[in-house]
Amino acid sequence: MKKHSLLMIVALFSSGLAIGQQQNSGKEDYGERIEVRGKKTPMYFYSAMQQAEIDLYDQVNKQLKDDRYKVSCQRESQIGTNLKQKRCLPNFVRARMAFETQKARESGGPPLTLEQVEALVGKERQEAMNAVAKVIERNPELLELLVKYQSSVAAWEKSKAEEVAARN
Repeated sequence: MKKHSLLMIVALFSSGLAIGQQQNSGKEDYGERIEVRGKKTPMYFYSAMQQAEIDLYDQVNKQLKDDRYKVSCQRESQIGTNLKQKRCLPNFVRARMAFETQKARESGGPPLTLEQVEALVGKERQEAMNAVAKVIERNPELLELLVKYQSSVAAWEKSKAEEVAARN
């Protein structure tokens, strides 16, 4: 059924073109020319950036030997809202957040924020960055993925800025 419908549409479209060409043959066309150009939305660039980020993390995770330094991405809701947002964090940060949250529950105090936890794991973060840098140095294809990710971030930010400028 789909093939038949598609063939009918193609036949009708091509016959309309043929009729239009026969009517205009021998005549000069002085009509207006309309050119349509598409514009990619900031959401297109955001999606491309997210995919580039996931591709990069997947390939880096395959090369890393220490599971603590591997990055996992999860959709999490922020406190006070049901809206979920993707958050990519190294496993050592997630483990420390879980530990600090458990400690806060036992003591009855408020849990630490991500910024507070990241301040506590400064030394591990530096070790993780060094491990990832070594992996990227050994694998040029990872460097290409990193460059692709960085350029997709720049394209998304540029698209957002253009959208804001167009509104104002």
